[in-house]
Amino acid sequence: MLLQTQLYETEGTMRVLAVMPGISPSTVINVMTPIKLLGEQGRIDAVIRLEQETSPADVAAADVLVLCRNTEPIYKPIIDLALELGIPLIDDLDDNVLAAPKGSESYYYHTHPARKAHYEWILRHVNLIRVHAPALADIVRVYNPHVALRWAAVDWSLAPPELPALDPEITHIVYAAQRETGLKLFQQMRADLETLLARHGERVRLHFLGFNPPELCGHPSVICHPFDNDYPSFFRKFTHFGYAIGLAPMLDDEFHNCKTNIKFRDYAAAGAAGIYADVPLFNRNGVIDGETGLLVSGQPGTWLAAIERLMADRALLEGIRQRARAYAKDRYAEDRVLDAWMQDLAVLPTRPPITAEKQAEIAALEWWFQGLKGKDNPLVARVRRVLRGIVPMRAKLIYYDVRHEFVKWRASGRSR
Repeated sequence: MLLQTQLYETEGTMRVLAVMPGISPSTVINVMTPIKLLGEQGRIDAVIRLEQETSPADVAAADVLVLCRNTEPIYKPIIDLALELGIPLIDDLDDNVLAAPKGSESYYYHTHPARKAHYEWILRHVNLIRVHAPALADIVRVYNPHVALRWAAVDWSLAPPELPALDPEITHIVYAAQRETGLKLFQQMRADLETLLARHGERVRLHFLGFNPPELCGHPSVICHPFDNDYPSFFRKFTHFGYAIGLAPMLDDEFHNCKTNIKFRDYAAAGAAGIYADVPLFNRNGVIDGETGLLVSGQPGTWLAAIERLMADRALLEGIRQRARAYAKDRYAEDRVLDAWMQDLAVLPTRPPITAEKQAEIAALEWWFQGLKGKDNPLVARVRRVLRGIVPMRAKLIYYDVRHEFVKWRASGRSR
């Protein structure tokens, strides 16, 4: 088994099969965690599988199939069988992958013609699309009118019950981002942060988590932390540290406005007073200027001014920390998020019964990708991360094309 799964079974309840393309913050936070919790509570029968370990029997036993970022067309047989059996589908989306910036790894991966076509086909065939940003809701309605604006819960069991105390002498400032995102957005703040270090170097510590800018990592007041792929481990440490200020630069375009406001949720849970780019992703999703965070235009000087304002006004900083945490505790409470999942499941059509003849047909059916090894092996995962960082994008695109054609050829040979 590539994924250690649990089946939480209660007689007479709906069986929900979550078929995930991999283990990532998106799949863990938005789908796997709430589905698992609903199973533990006995509200559904919960089954979680990776695509390559999903069997026809898994699909046939499901009352609902849940997807999240499934774009590989080689796994289309899973969805085909669900549609054939009349099993309703939910797709949970937290990104507008087709609008990824040109030159990014996401752009080359998701705009591959076969993946793009498969992604759009899924959007048209599911019964409900759950999205996490108002801008994304507007976009996916072009494919499907059945759209629900939802949000993920904060795992409050990993966060401290009370906000961590702040260092009275040193202001700890944090910017957490994956490498590709950081490379793109850090430049908005670079000059301001360099000035901050020059003016207040002895009074601040600037923490970079995941993305480590080489221009600043050698500075004595800068602490660079490696990327932690274990989200629960990261979130527990992040929320307990005692960061005073969190930085959240962002671009104002179609792609970035469709992302989730995870920065606001994380900073609120950690007690970091957030400074956010004044874009719809934040100003329409929880950030009220001067109340639950500070909004800045992102122009040169605005980041520095906002940081210095919070450093000088301790009452403002503490008030933002408290109000943001209270807002997040209410809006991103586990119970509210789980209830929203149950509401979405309740409005789906009931799948029809399966005949004995069809049961026998499915029992004999095999998919070539079942039990595919290696993708989530820790060593393989580390090698893949290194290669993603050093291999040119064009080389990756060629690899994706060749791999897709090979997989199609292999699948057609096995089906004969």
